[in-house]
Amino acid sequence: MKIGACDESAEAGFTLLELLAALALFALVMSLVPGALQFGRRALEDIASKDRTAEIIGVRGFLEQRLAEALPIAERSGTGGMALAFAGGPRSLMFVSPSPRGPDGPGIYRFEVAEGATGQKGTKTIVMRQGLYAPGGLRGALEERVLLADVGEYKFRYFGTVESKGPRLWRDNWVEENRLPELIELSISLLGWNAPRNQMLLIRPRLREVEK
Repeated sequence: MKIGACDESAEAGFTLLELLAALALFALVMSLVPGALQFGRRALEDIASKDRTAEIIGVRGFLEQRLAEALPIAERSGTGGMALAFAGGPRSLMFVSPSPRGPDGPGIYRFEVAEGATGQKGTKTIVMRQGLYAPGGLRGALEERVLLADVGEYKFRYFGTVESKGPRLWRDNWVEENRLPELIELSISLLGWNAPRNQMLLIRPRLREVEK
């Protein structure tokens, strides 16, 4: 009976060879873990990069379409004179453009692109505000949405002449009362590992002269 008990105990344990085989298999599995984690991280980065690229393409398409169709409309200013419904600065841009879609359906909208709330780690946010256009104001509430987040820097510039015979130059501000700029440039530097770092839009408004 004692011999049988010893035999059962020996069969229930591990031999040295089995223990070495188990350790070798464990070492092999552990050697594969970093590669698997890196592959997973790269897959997540690739998905995030594609999402960010798709977001940027959407913003580019929207701004290019709306700015290309900007209307050179003259409206009465607060001083009683006539002024262009367009205000361009280095950090903000206001213009009027038709849109097939908007918060109040198809129509002519007043758009404002400007800096919004500061994001995480001091990043900038570009927002767009829009409302149905009415001369000198709006025909409804002004709605706001985020165009791009995690922005490092951005800047508008305007090309053209602010006088009938003046020089055609790039300018940080557009103050011409009778015509839109020939070109509008928006340069953006994006932050984050999943972002195309620098983007530039160059848009030519199709209509330039003020409607008389």
